[in-house]
Amino acid sequence: MNLLEALNYRNNCLICQQPMELKCPELLTFNVVLVSKGLMLVGKARKFDLLFNFDGTCQITPRAISSYFCPLKVVKECPTCCQQKITERMNMTTVQNLKTMRCAYGISITSTENNFTTTIDRETIKYHDSISFYHVNTSVGQYSKYEDDTPNELQTELLHGRFEDKLDQLSKLYIPYLNISKIKDVNQLITKIKLLTVMS
Repeated sequence: MNLLEALNYRNNCLICQQPMELKCPELLTFNVVLVSKGLMLVGKARKFDLLFNFDGTCQITPRAISSYFCPLKVVKECPTCCQQKITERMNMTTVQNLKTMRCAYGISITSTENNFTTTIDRETIKYHDSISFYHVNTSVGQYSKYEDDTPNELQTELLHGRFEDKLDQLSKLYIPYLNISKIKDVNQLITKIKLLTVMS
């Protein structure tokens, strides 16, 4: 998968259909900017520190080397649905977590000298209405546009239930791999989750 394919994997939030935004949790002081050449991470001095070109080459300035983690993790998520800060998200109680809205996926960029490779690590969709909740955590991996081209040793976690249910009544299912790239809205997602949990 090249960088452009990874960035275009999902452009609009599956829940609210708003445009998704790019972030770099490991480099919070950097802005992630799309430019005509590729993906640029810009530091406080507003000069590029990391530039990943669409042609597969990259440029890393000397001052960025001390801050740069390899592979670099970039997250594309919906800012409307995901309004909790990262620190708050980590301290959520179970009920708060079930009532979370989130649409996001992670991109890993691994550089070797002047070149790099790109993969999608995981996609997370969390949705709820007033009665039920639906969560999907998918290890997307080496995504292919061909539906039957299934990555090896990847799994998907499905969590579904009603808020009035006890914890031991929730439907939690692990399946080898679920390609949700073709799912474009939350109604399609709910139908898919219900079907899979009933079949299990």
